[in-house]
Amino acid sequence: MRLGFKRSCGRIASLLGPKSYPIFAVPSGVSEAPIEKELLPSEPIDLPLPKTIEKELHSQFLQRTGLLPPLGLFQLSNGIATSLGGNLDQKGRLIKTYLRPVDGKSAENHDLFNFSKRRFFPEIVESERVISLTSGWQDMFYHWMYEVLPRLALVQNIEGKIYIDQGKSFQRESLLFFGVDPTRIIDASKFQGVRARELIVPAFPLIPTQWACRFLKSHIPSKTTEKRRLYLSRKDADKRRVLNEIELVPILQKYGFEVATTSQLPFAEQVKLFASAEIVVAPHGAGLSHLAFCKKGTPVLEMFAPSYTHTCYWQVAAAAELSYHYLFGIDDGQSGDTDFEVDPKQFEKALLHALADRQH
Repeated sequence: MRLGFKRSCGRIASLLGPKSYPIFAVPSGVSEAPIEKELLPSEPIDLPLPKTIEKELHSQFLQRTGLLPPLGLFQLSNGIATSLGGNLDQKGRLIKTYLRPVDGKSAENHDLFNFSKRRFFPEIVESERVISLTSGWQDMFYHWMYEVLPRLALVQNIEGKIYIDQGKSFQRESLLFFGVDPTRIIDASKFQGVRARELIVPAFPLIPTQWACRFLKSHIPSKTTEKRRLYLSRKDADKRRVLNEIELVPILQKYGFEVATTSQLPFAEQVKLFASAEIVVAPHGAGLSHLAFCKKGTPVLEMFAPSYTHTCYWQVAAAAELSYHYLFGIDDGQSGDTDFEVDPKQFEKALLHALADRQH
């Protein structure tokens, strides 16, 4: 039995190639890496108050000020970067610095520690110098836009291979605008790990910032002379849908809105759509990540289920210098990403409030 197992491992190793390893090491523990270089200084947060027809401002929108830490990078000699965003030093320890585990897990509970419980033989490649831009949330559009792509600004003058996820079409399409030579890319959706003589890992922006929005707009064309009133539907999504959207459409049409579903549009067309908007109305969802491409001062009306409120697009709107409004709908009282309804009278009132803001 043991002999057969060794032969099996040998066959797997031969399939992975001469510079591959049949079994990926589970971290031996956790550690931290010293920050080698400060690239962007500490930045204060002072978010403008959102606008709403609600009687009271929701508690999550009261957290308006703070101080973002400086952004830098660290380097590891003979380090390993993984497709899950975890980086290991030459002793096999998982580096806590700049770590973004999925679902808020601690470093000690990172998914890399579960590899010993699986029959898992990922492919790993070797390189001299690698810049790792992988993250636990990289396959989600908002996180890709505001946590992964802005990191390119921090390493744009550093040579070497770039280890980044290219498994989804929006990742491949958006990265084309940044002038990265395709021969530099190691696709994290194909290679589960990279072993590098010199591994460089830049920091993550903790929230969307002005410099991140400006970086995106400077690389992704968004100029247009069109003026459109845009309602973004989530009817093709599996959560956070507006269940009575059909009741809202006549109100939208009354004020000259068009209903758009962006999920099937190419990335560049999505950018153009938002760049042409003179007002954006939408339930909370990833499509609002394109707010960075709206013109300065554009009103935004975001709708939430009462059981699920997230302020990330308020932060994007603030960074892009937009005018942010919000409205709560009605749900079943269950917590989580749920569908909801919107009272048509309240909707029209909130819509007029946002439209009036556009005139100033």
